[in-house]
Amino acid sequence: MSNAKGTSTCTGTLTGTGSLSGTARRPGKKPTVKLVGQDGNAMMILGLCLRAAKKAGWTEEQIKEFSKEAKSGDYDKLLQTCMKYFEVK
Repeated sequence: MSNAKGTSTCTGTLTGTGSLSGTARRPGKKPTVKLVGQDGNAMMILGLCLRAAKKAGWTEEQIKEFSKEAKSGDYDKLLQTCMKYFEVK
């Protein structure tokens, strides 16, 4: 389950630096996702991150962009992308 504490409303587009551009997003604040103690398979991790993104108010475009990047490589690429866009606990 994702942790709602520390999430913020996100608007704008994803950038290559792991942050969202837009006025409603506080700089350096990423949505939180709890991966410790969860099933470690790739689809579960992706699902938890997508749920956290929706809860944080990301647009469909932002979610699609994150998902595309997360699925663009192997398991390590998925984890790196999750850590880039989310506060992983």
